[in-house]
Amino acid sequence: MKKNILFIAFIFISLSLYSQSFKLWKGDTVNITDANNLKQKYWVFINKDSVNINSNGNYVDGLKQGIWKFYFEGGKIKSEITYKNNRKKGPAKVYYKNGQISEEGIWEHNKWVGKYKSYYENGQVSYDWSYNENGERSGVQKYYHKNGKVKIEGNWKGGKESGTITEYYENGEVKTEKVFANGQCDGASIKTYEQKQIKTDDANVVNNSENSVVNNSENNDTNVGVFDGNGYHTFYNRQRKIEKDGYFLNGYLQEGKHFIYDASGKLISTKIYEKGKVVKVIKSE
Repeated sequence: MKKNILFIAFIFISLSLYSQSFKLWKGDTVNITDANNLKQKYWVFINKDSVNINSNGNYVDGLKQGIWKFYFEGGKIKSEITYKNNRKKGPAKVYYKNGQISEEGIWEHNKWVGKYKSYYENGQVSYDWSYNENGERSGVQKYYHKNGKVKIEGNWKGGKESGTITEYYENGEVKTEKVFANGQCDGASIKTYEQKQIKTDDANVVNNSENSVVNNSENNDTNVGVFDGNGYHTFYNRQRKIEKDGYFLNGYLQEGKHFIYDASGKLISTKIYEKGKVVKVIKSE
C-alpha cells in the first residue's frame, strides 16, 4: 500500500513538472509558464543577438505587473514603465542613451497625468508641466533654457493657454508677454521687450534684433520678433489672423497651435502640436 502511494505521488510530481516550463538566466530560474500556460514571476526577453536584454519584469497570471525595464540595443536602459494588469499605469521614466533621464511622470492609459518633467541631454530640466486626470495640461507650465533659467511660463486650463504667457531671454529678462483666453491669443495684447546689455567675461553684448516688429512686404504678414527658427512666436496670415502660435525649434512648431482657415477667412480647424507632432485636430463648427 505504501509503495502504491509513493508511486502515485511520483507520477503527480512528474506530471506537474512536465506541465510547467522555465529557463535559466545567469543561474536564475526565469520565464516560468505554469500548467495553464500563463506566464508567472520574473521574465527576461532577449534581443535577436541572443546577448543583450530587450526587457525584463514580472508577470502574475499572464499579466505584466510592477516596474518593467526596457533597453537600447547596446544594453543601456531605455525606459522604466509601471504596469498594472498588463496596462501602463503609474510612475514612468524614459532615458537618453547617455543615461540621463529624458522624461518622467505618471503614465496612465496612454496619457500623462499629474506632474511631468522633460530634460535636456545635459540633465537640465526642459519642461516642467502638470496634467489633469484627462491628460490635458493644466495649471502652471514652465519651459527652461539649457542654462536652467525659465524660458516660458504661464497657466494652462484644460489643455489651453489661459491668461498671460511670458517668455524670457536666457539671462532671465522678459522677452514677450501674450494674453490668452481659452487658448486664443489676443494679438493686441502682445508686448515685446528689448534685451538689456549682457555683461560677459569677454565683452558687453547687446541683442536687440529679436524684439523688433517685422513687416514683410511680400506677403503682408506681421510677426512679433525676428524669427530665427527658435523660441515662442506668433505668425499672422494676410487677413491679420493668427496662423501659428507657440514654441518653435529649428523652424518647426513644437508646442502650440496651427490655425486653418478657408478662402473666406473662417476658421475651419485647429491643429494642436506637442513635441513637434500633431496630437489633436479640433474642427470648428
